[in-house]
Amino acid sequence: MILADCHTHSLCSPDSEAPMPAMAQRAAELGLTTLCLTDHCDLLSLEGERTLTYDWAAVEQERKKMLDAFGTKLDLPMGLEFGMAHLVPETAETILSQPGLDFVLGSCHNMDEKDGGRDFYMLTYDTLDQCYAALDNYFASMQKTEGFWPATVYLEGLDQYRGWFQSSLLTAVGALGKGAPFKECVTHGWTVDGEGKAMHKSLGNGMDPAEIFDKYGADLLRLWAGSADYHVDVRCSDEIFKQLSQNYLKFRNTCKFCLDNLVGFDADHLVQPDEMLPLDKWAVTRLNTLIEKVFAAYDNYEFHVVSHMINDFCVVDLSSFYFDIIKDRLYCGEASGLERRSAQTAVWLILDAMTRMFAPILAFTCDEVWLAMPHRSADDARNVLFNEMVQPYRGYALTEEEMGKWARIAALRTAVNGALEQARADKTIGKSLEAEVDLTVTAEDAFLADMDAADLADTLIVSQVRVDVGAEQAVAVRPAAGAKCLRCWKVLPTVGSDAEHPELCPRCAAVVKDLPVIE
Repeated sequence: MILADCHTHSLCSPDSEAPMPAMAQRAAELGLTTLCLTDHCDLLSLEGERTLTYDWAAVEQERKKMLDAFGTKLDLPMGLEFGMAHLVPETAETILSQPGLDFVLGSCHNMDEKDGGRDFYMLTYDTLDQCYAALDNYFASMQKTEGFWPATVYLEGLDQYRGWFQSSLLTAVGALGKGAPFKECVTHGWTVDGEGKAMHKSLGNGMDPAEIFDKYGADLLRLWAGSADYHVDVRCSDEIFKQLSQNYLKFRNTCKFCLDNLVGFDADHLVQPDEMLPLDKWAVTRLNTLIEKVFAAYDNYEFHVVSHMINDFCVVDLSSFYFDIIKDRLYCGEASGLERRSAQTAVWLILDAMTRMFAPILAFTCDEVWLAMPHRSADDARNVLFNEMVQPYRGYALTEEEMGKWARIAALRTAVNGALEQARADKTIGKSLEAEVDLTVTAEDAFLADMDAADLADTLIVSQVRVDVGAEQAVAVRPAAGAKCLRCWKVLPTVGSDAEHPELCPRCAAVVKDLPVIE
């Protein structure tokens, strides 16, 4: 995790007396990894005249002392804070041309020209006319800095349709004649208790965010905010947080499964689309659909849709289907074999995409995952938020017809699972890998008869399967013939065919032979 202070002033700025080496020493004592220097440099009057001079030579000397003492312990980028540069573009250009400048922190100060040039956001107004006059200055400042007019979005409560939205709209249209000062308005309801009642101290039905942090963690509060439809009143209660904690654990467990099975994986050498196994392509295709829906939801500020879709993907597509099937390949397959690497490629693509997509909501959790997972060399491994969102992986996608076949396989798997449960209840079998399944499928599913029997058995999580085409679908379960492989637990007639490993199936015997010998 990166711990940084990105807004600090040294003695080189008129509003601080702290030497840079002393600042770095204190940052190191506090356990920070990064200290960003952001002195005020555009020391201008309201008319744009320079009132003080920023001594670059003194800054370089002071910074050198700090780098010599702490340059190996801390990341110490050099930045500056713009406070008045929007008034004089030439001054801004001079500042930006300085060598050794890593970044600029934007901060629009002193926008209200009356009353001594105080910061706009610090002012209070006694009358509506005073507010309108200040808004005039606000709009003027927005225009002076390219890209600030109009604002991308105004975010406020439902009552601001007649308040801030209306007043700023009227002022902008009346004073400037250029239309609305915003592109979009987003409104939200109020936070209420679990029964929909307003929270009041006298009723004792409020919730302290600090208590939620202590009990569930900060990300759960984020998940609550990102899971609720904020267009209406949002309910808040301990029961709701308990329920959300289960969804949160599902996401964490999904990430843990991925991380556990990506140890040693080289993300710079993914299995190419023409080599990837069909089931793994199915998973990536489902991921593509998720990516498209998540992007659309974010564009519409529907954060609750994002949360619910990712949760459903983890539970329905991954945990209940895909992960359950690929465990055998991941656990028992040859470490560097195509079948295992194909699954790992799909798992990595899924983890990479989900971590990026969920990071705006589960900031800390996704950063934790990002720091633990393997990356491509082009990625910024420091923090997930330093990276762009992924686009759908079209090259790995199955056709609509192929996805339709996998939908049929999923439906068949549900029917087989029902028959297996009945066989367990009848004491015919114990675990599903002790079973051999006879399938009768209709002409619609005749393609199953052409599938590799071993692959189909793995998909159904049984040891053996036979497929016939008939008038109607039927499933018969009986104990599998053969012996149990002590490594993969499949019951196969080929177990013991390798004399060196009489208790293993041929696949597991071959894998074991290639394992290093530990003395």
